Amino acid sequence: VDDLKQKEAQKVEIVAEIEALQAARQEIIDEWEKADREAFQELAKAAKRVSKRLKSSVRASVKPGTDLTPLKDIFARHTDGGNGAALSRLEDVENLSMSELARNIRKGAASLMKTYSFTENGAAKIAAASDKLALEVEECRLRAQAIIELNVGTDSTDNWKKLDHLSAGQRATAVLMLLLLEADAPLIVDQPEDDLDNQFIVQHVVETWHNIVATGDVRPGPVHFHRDAFQDAA
Repeated sequence: VDDLKQKEAQKVEIVAEIEALQAARQEIIDEWEKADREAFQELAKAAKRVSKRLKSSVRASVKPGTDLTPLKDIFARHTDGGNGAALSRLEDVENLSMSELARNIRKGAASLMKTYSFTENGAAKIAAASDKLALEVEECRLRAQAIIELNVGTDSTDNWKKLDHLSAGQRATAVLMLLLLEADAPLIVDQPEDDLDNQFIVQHVVETWHNIVATGDVRPGPVHFHRDAFQDAA
């Protein structure tokens, strides 16, 4: 009886220690998520500044991460696969919270079905992984997505296209304008005619460069072309 009482007392101590560690871990997770929110807000502000300064030429924005590959990998480690339907449901969740997902995993299949519309089998499979899965889900982070668009329209009509839908020359134009906007180091462009779209250079980059020079913050230097140097040497 004395041994049982001693073990019971030890059990109470261990449970209390576990609860204290869980509370401390949750505080860290909360601070981590707060830092993530603040970082996202700063990115959004920076994107707005870029869009404002480049006006009708280039605009930038950010949105919460939607690539669930990290989460897919975590699910695969703790279940026997077949999580496609569940992941598809999670892709439809706006501003998916990893902490909330972890809490619902711990609550069980019914909570997963109610919150995310998981199928019964899918919810049961994920809930069965319980705390081991929930712990990793809490630490999972979906990286925010930066969206850069270039206005390829005319003076009278805007036509915004994302980088993925631009030609190589147009993509180079957009990136160059971003570099000209914030870079404080010398910028060397080797044979720009190979990649840059001449029309967009005239319409957008040249104007941006003139505006920067007009501020007096930079002074344009001489331009030398390697091709001319090679011709002179010949």
